[in-house]
Amino acid sequence: MNAKDFILPVAFALAGTLLIHHFFLAEKHPATEQSTDRRFVAPTTVQIAEPLDLDIDYYDAAPAREHEDSVVTLPTSRIQFSNDGAAVTFIGYARELGGKPTLVETLVPSSSKQKGSFLVALDGLGKTPYYYTLSDKKDEDKRTILTYKGESPAASITKQFTVHHDEYVIDLTVTIDPKTPEGVRPRIFFTGPQVVGDTKDIINTVLASGTSLEKKPIKDLINVGVEHPSIFGLEDTYFAQVLFKDPDNFTQRAYFKFDGETPQAVLQSETIHEKKSWTLSFYAGPKELAAISHVDSRLEGLLSYGWFFHISKYLLYLLIFLYGIFQNYGIAIIVLTLLVRIVLIPFTLNVEQTKKRNMEAQKKLQYLEQRYKDDPEALSAAKAEFMRKHGIPQALGCLPIFLQIPVFIGLQRVLSNAIELYQAPFLWISDLSSPDPYYILPVLAGASMIGMMGEMSDARQMMFNVLLAIVFAAITVNISAGLTLFIASSSLFALAQTLVLKALAR
Repeated sequence: MNAKDFILPVAFALAGTLLIHHFFLAEKHPATEQSTDRRFVAPTTVQIAEPLDLDIDYYDAAPAREHEDSVVTLPTSRIQFSNDGAAVTFIGYARELGGKPTLVETLVPSSSKQKGSFLVALDGLGKTPYYYTLSDKKDEDKRTILTYKGESPAASITKQFTVHHDEYVIDLTVTIDPKTPEGVRPRIFFTGPQVVGDTKDIINTVLASGTSLEKKPIKDLINVGVEHPSIFGLEDTYFAQVLFKDPDNFTQRAYFKFDGETPQAVLQSETIHEKKSWTLSFYAGPKELAAISHVDSRLEGLLSYGWFFHISKYLLYLLIFLYGIFQNYGIAIIVLTLLVRIVLIPFTLNVEQTKKRNMEAQKKLQYLEQRYKDDPEALSAAKAEFMRKHGIPQALGCLPIFLQIPVFIGLQRVLSNAIELYQAPFLWISDLSSPDPYYILPVLAGASMIGMMGEMSDARQMMFNVLLAIVFAAITVNISAGLTLFIASSSLFALAQTLVLKALAR
């Protein structure tokens, strides 16, 4: 084999595998270029065109009460409120990790007065109260209500939190009574989720001005505001904290604050001169399909399933159903892969039959070319007669493969984003959302791909396929073990199916 015969297969293998990785296996994150969406840079009023107000300047007064934390403990979460800033200082979600009940912390107390969720700030120096008093806490049917009151020379502020027990929703009712003729302009600061101790966690912004939800890297929206968003907030890989309902139109513009630590979303209202109240609703919970759909269908975009959302949704339901039977997501993925392969057997058999017909047709055409090699007119007539009788079967050969692509992409989306796989163990793997630490699954995926090739007379084609399998296996080293398990299982089932079909054909 000369150098050309070696270099071309290598180049095609690398190009093909990189394309597969880019379009199917790579975790999709928003583009990193500066946003050119004019919604973010074309303010319609003078007030919205003002510089972004990112700081909170508190009224400098000694507290007239002791510090007090109030905790709301639910079967699904634990939320801690502080009378300092009347803010949420801790959020933890009850999850089963590694078969053990665990509290996944996404917000922890900070010594900074600028941190915490649902801080209410007023424009200007020394106008914002920091020391609040818990005036009431009560449990009603399926909800807990906490009411805080704070005072400054500029205004009286009442904040009422309603924590819903049966869904991941926090309602915030803010009532502000200005004390000065110039009035006040309130802002609400809330912190995005970030799993404590997870160094791989990625923070993105979430926003929508209508029904279409968008995600952008936070660095793209620094110092840029959006007017009247219908959805606005932050997410990490598995959790989200977003405004999704603002019936009283508190939010005139919204923007993000990021000082290199925990990012915050900021909602800014108009200047008010008399007492006014607003109620805003926030989703603060895991990116689980059932939980999100129960609150607002628009939030389903948090799952990043793209065009194949409906396929991914039902595959996820099936995966959760199988987990309920086997109590292990690794086994559930293998069984789900097997079920998918069984459903696709008719299409696979169609492909095999088409390949067989193509090979037979190719042999007959080669025979005709050899028989009429000295008579071009007779060869053309013989080929035309052959095509008339047998048609062109290879024209339909790719259809079954195309039918399988949506299923593959749908499963890929589910296994790349499912919170269900976070810290889920399987045999030697402690976390199916992370890469296989021992590279066993990538090796199985590559080996099974090579095993399916069988014997080939064309050395270049054999080289191309082997290199493609090796490079593909190398790429799966860096993706989640859950997705790699699906790829390896699918390849092994396909290999077994090929061997069975060959045995039956003998």
